[in-house]
Amino acid sequence: MTPLNDEYFDMAARKPTLAVVAAVNDEECLMRNLASSPMMAENKIPLIIKRGYKSAAKAYNDGLDETNADIVIFTHQDVYFPLGWEKKLYVVIETLQKRKINWGVLGVIGVDSRGKLVGGAWSNGLQRKIESHFDNPAQVRSFDEIVLVLRKKGQLRFDDNLPGFHLYGTDIALTAIKAGLNAYVFDAPVIHNSVWRKKLGLSYCIAYRYIQRKWKQELPVYTLVLPIKASLWPLVRNWLREKKKWFVRQFKPMPPRIRFPEPSFKARELGYEYNQ
Repeated sequence: MTPLNDEYFDMAARKPTLAVVAAVNDEECLMRNLASSPMMAENKIPLIIKRGYKSAAKAYNDGLDETNADIVIFTHQDVYFPLGWEKKLYVVIETLQKRKINWGVLGVIGVDSRGKLVGGAWSNGLQRKIESHFDNPAQVRSFDEIVLVLRKKGQLRFDDNLPGFHLYGTDIALTAIKAGLNAYVFDAPVIHNSVWRKKLGLSYCIAYRYIQRKWKQELPVYTLVLPIKASLWPLVRNWLREKKKWFVRQFKPMPPRIRFPEPSFKARELGYEYNQ
């Protein structure tokens, strides 16, 4: 384990300050989900909104530069943070400090080096609860992008050259590991109030090829969507699966493309709220 060699948060004297950064293109979605999360709506944690960007990396780096908070949380406009979520973040930071671990990135869902899913959340798009049993926190090699946590004074930034809005969670995890830091998932589920997506699309393929070339020495890299390998077979296989799904959809109803109306209700129902 890499020893802690930069700032140390004295949790007894002062909790590290927080800020949230999101790339936004749907104001109604933002207000019903992310902006209504108690840690913003009630605890007044700053929410930095970035509009009009062509890539998540550029939006997030600009958000990182804009804040002076100790800890910066990067998330989606359709994510709802349950009551007390930030307390779980404080707990994992303190846990890592006590273990003298110099962490680079934290997240709530990821994939380890063997391809095992780690973490949890409610996915409205999939209409199911994503969960796994794991040691909290657990090291991973790739993240789902719904929640990523960095330190303002840490060594990490997102890759401005990574196009679009896919696979930056994988890229930042690999960047942290290459820098001798650690990437961890911790137990703090959120509500991802997404809508069902018909297919990955060209933008995902472009990001896939970028990661494939950038991290060719690290392949294979497992993600929540497709494994990134030296060949294009994972993309081809996914295209074939999507064609099959298109045929099935002609005869079988698919999940509705609507968001859950009150994500706070779902958070309470699932026991995601934290009051300790």
